[in-house]
Amino acid sequence: MKTTLLLVCLLIIASLCLAATPAHPNWVTFTRTGATTGTIRWSSEPSTDVDGYYIGLKTAILLGTGYCDPEWNVPEGNVSGPVGSYTLESPGVLKVDVINLVETEVYYAYVAAVEYLGWSWSAYSSWEPPITLPVELSSFTATLTASSYVTLAWTTQSETNLLGYRVYRSDNQNLAEALMITPVMIPATNTSTVCSYNHEDHEVEANTHYWYWLESIEYSGGEMHGPVSVTVTGGEPGAPILPEITGISDIYPNPFRVGGIANLDVSVKAGEVVSLKVFNYRGQVVKSMNLPEGFHHVNWDGTDSSGNFCSSGTYFYRLSSPSTSQIRKLVLIK
Repeated sequence: MKTTLLLVCLLIIASLCLAATPAHPNWVTFTRTGATTGTIRWSSEPSTDVDGYYIGLKTAILLGTGYCDPEWNVPEGNVSGPVGSYTLESPGVLKVDVINLVETEVYYAYVAAVEYLGWSWSAYSSWEPPITLPVELSSFTATLTASSYVTLAWTTQSETNLLGYRVYRSDNQNLAEALMITPVMIPATNTSTVCSYNHEDHEVEANTHYWYWLESIEYSGGEMHGPVSVTVTGGEPGAPILPEITGISDIYPNPFRVGGIANLDVSVKAGEVVSLKVFNYRGQVVKSMNLPEGFHHVNWDGTDSSGNFCSSGTYFYRLSSPSTSQIRKLVLIK
């Protein structure tokens, strides 16, 4: 009889211990909601033994299968609201929002259930920064002009830590045999806004098909884009070509930085000499030059006629000839 009572007591004690086991979260997620914000979510199993949850946030990298002990409920000042301000998002799911995250850091989120006998660890979840590409290229094209030369044009959505661009040409699809046709690298703008570039290739022959590649150069190397191709037609192979009309292209890059180089292509038809001038917003001439007939690739380093760097702001460049007058706007930034 005593033995039976002892067994019953042990079973009752065991059931009470099992009932007191905390319902710890069996999953945790950490989701990006913005550049510096996120949301931690975790499972919430119904239990009368869970008094609340501890939340932890850590930027250290986990080693192996272990973990780094976070500062519980003091997640580097990132919780948006008082400690314990998590909310029930849906049945069985709790969440808390975090703010002031560093965009380039990798974060680890922890959640642990708390009950009167103690608390238990949960699994962690990571929040990783976005991958920033040196350049987001949205287009790269090769076009034959009416004067039988080739215009290469490309557009970027954003640029980060980019040095510039080089263009390569070949009469076949083998990149290894391509010739670099931009010995002076075209500088990048490194802005987060859309920017357009172009380069004109005048050293082409009639009745020839060409392939072009664009190389974006960064500090650690480069990336090739393309190829794009075009067929040059008309005229005698190797014969000199003069423009049919006088005109200017859009300057590129635009905007461009103080100390950088802005590029401009000018075509002057036979028998003309043009005047090219750069004005500041007051209408004062800061740079001028005259160009004879032919094709010209003009560079401006942002200096005035005395060699002094111009201040940042809006400028205008104007082409004047007996047959045309054209004006464009450009922006110089620091």
